[in-house]
Amino acid sequence: MQLFETKYTIRKVLQDTPAYACYLAQPKTDDAQVVLVNVLRERTLIDRYIALTIDLKQQQMPEFIEFFSDDSQFYIVFAYAQGETLENRLRRVPLTFLERLLLLKRIIYQLTCYPEVSCVWKTTALEPQNIICSVDDIRFNFRFFLIEEDLTEKSRMYTRIDTLSQVIFKKQEIEKNADLRIVSDKCQKGVYRSLGEVLKDLEYVKAAEEKERDARTILQEKKEKLYQKLRYGTVILVAIALASYGYQKWSESKKAQTTYVAQNGIGTVNVYETMQPEVIDITTIATPAPYVEEMTPEDEQTPETDTNETQKTQETDTEWLVDENGVRYQIYVVQPNEYLVEIAQAFYSDYSYNDVLRIAEYNDLQNISVLHTGQEIKLPEK
Repeated sequence: MQLFETKYTIRKVLQDTPAYACYLAQPKTDDAQVVLVNVLRERTLIDRYIALTIDLKQQQMPEFIEFFSDDSQFYIVFAYAQGETLENRLRRVPLTFLERLLLLKRIIYQLTCYPEVSCVWKTTALEPQNIICSVDDIRFNFRFFLIEEDLTEKSRMYTRIDTLSQVIFKKQEIEKNADLRIVSDKCQKGVYRSLGEVLKDLEYVKAAEEKERDARTILQEKKEKLYQKLRYGTVILVAIALASYGYQKWSESKKAQTTYVAQNGIGTVNVYETMQPEVIDITTIATPAPYVEEMTPEDEQTPETDTNETQKTQETDTEWLVDENGVRYQIYVVQPNEYLVEIAQAFYSDYSYNDVLRIAEYNDLQNISVLHTGQEIKLPEK
């Protein structure tokens, strides 16, 4: 460890076991840089990784710095990427299913930037604690963890992808999404032969999710439009109900000012008064009884006179006027609450409805049902 101490200063021990250890350290030549040092102590691990490490130097991996052996221990040094790990990102920020799917695609795509690097190093990078997430970039640390020895290098990598997907997605989400479940099954069974195949299947999952999301969005928009129409319909119905109620009240108020009364099928009579109108029931208006002169016993003994002589006597007692056509008539002044039908009944002994029409035509009355108190009308002779 003397060589290591001359090159680096340990700042933090991440892990220390009899088989291997991991440190955060600073080069003594550059205090600003932080490096990740993996220390292999078991001979089997050293024999296994020494050839892979030599390949890293030849492949010019950007994160790889150096390797050396000291005191029967093998040191592999990488640049340390600082930032928020995937685990912390998932805990801190609630992401939608589609956002997490895109995050998984970015991680796998970033691994394709190391085409010549052994799958062992890619498997190491896929540990959730080794994935550093930023807004625009995905970076990896290459801290060693326990590595399965009963699997091939590619099998380990795709198994780690499946493990990573179970970290990013919930178990229920994987079981519910058929396309994502297929990706998980193919990773477990080692069907994939390249990371490009995984990305292609994840693109199918993304397209299906976007299509379903668009369908949900359209359905939600339709529901909102329907709710909006229902709200507008409710407002219109309330407005109609209020308008109907207001019109009903207005009609009742209007009827309180004018009352229409039917008069024996002749028409309607409008009765105007200054304040509250008085409703007149014409059924209670009695037809004037014919005048009967009281007779004394002496009159009863008087012999009957001729009917023609009686009419002549009445004609001489009544003042008749003559118009330009030679028709005789009398002037009559209308009394309060008096109707044309009553006047005709009182004036003509053999009253008929034609008498009413004759009076109205003779006086040019537009409405035989409307008379005014004090109005003078001409009563023509039959």
